[in-house]
Amino acid sequence: MGRIFAVHPVKDDLSPALRHGGPILYACDRYIYSDEIINQAIPHAVRNSLAAVAQSFNVDSDYLLIAGDHLQLMVLCAMLTSRHGTFRVLRFDRQAAGYVAVWV
Repeated sequence: MGRIFAVHPVKDDLSPALRHGGPILYACDRYIYSDEIINQAIPHAVRNSLAAVAQSFNVDSDYLLIAGDHLQLMVLCAMLTSRHGTFRVLRFDRQAAGYVAVWV
């Protein structure tokens, strides 16, 4: 089983995702607020943290957890696509009462 990456800690209970692996690792320590976006770009420190995750991500065993800041998720998805082409995400499904793995 692989690692699970989230862009930052959230208040929701993410423990159901652990059935796909673990631990849950966080790319950043927080949400990005609007006043931190300068010249339509995210802070360099956040970008560098996301890039480090994209570089270490193993497409055969790791997952990106769809939770948290949508902007950070989009940036990380773009980085993962550029670096790996395809990768897996964990999407919460109410009907399944848990996280479902999906190739992107």
